Amino acid sequence: MNFLLNADDDWIEPLRRWLYPKIHPHLKKYGGYGIGHVSDVQYVCTIPEGEEHFEEIIDNHWERNPISSYKTHSDGRESSGSWRLRGKTDPYGLINDEKMQLHVTLFDSSSSSSSDETSDSVDEASDDASQRHTDVYCHQEYDWMVDPRKHLSETHMDSELGRHKCLQYIDLHTDLNWYNKNKPYLPISNP
Repeated sequence: MNFLLNADDDWIEPLRRWLYPKIHPHLKKYGGYGIGHVSDVQYVCTIPEGEEHFEEIIDNHWERNPISSYKTHSDGRESSGSWRLRGKTDPYGLINDEKMQLHVTLFDSSSSSSSDETSDSVDEASDDASQRHTDVYCHQEYDWMVDPRKHLSETHMDSELGRHKCLQYIDLHTDLNWYNKNKPYLPISNP
């Protein structure tokens, strides 16, 4: 059972979208922040499904992360979900230090123009939901419940390690198909 909210708690995202920009200036006075930014250095992969499908799959051991700052992408998109896997409760052995967590941020990347590799996987007779894609971003960082100061200061935040471990999780512990939008010559993959 998750300590925080689960996949059914989508109501938190509009609340975060409304609240966090309002409290951001006040948190900055004390060294905190309510709005964060994600860049492509944290990009893991794109799932040819809506974020709800990804959230349902990771709901067993990952936790929705409502206390995370509200993330925007450098291209202007706003996050559609924030999840974490705590080192302390990681059943997969992905996180070697129980003081750390993997933090996943999801962004809707729906597009009417899919690459040839992805369009083959989409049923032409399906509704608009089949055209939804979700970009997955990840980094490893200090668990905010273990060391909030190191978490806020981004001490030992590691995007490369987070990306690697998140993709390892997707490949070994889910049946999700994924592709890398930065390398469209690669086929949809899930070994």
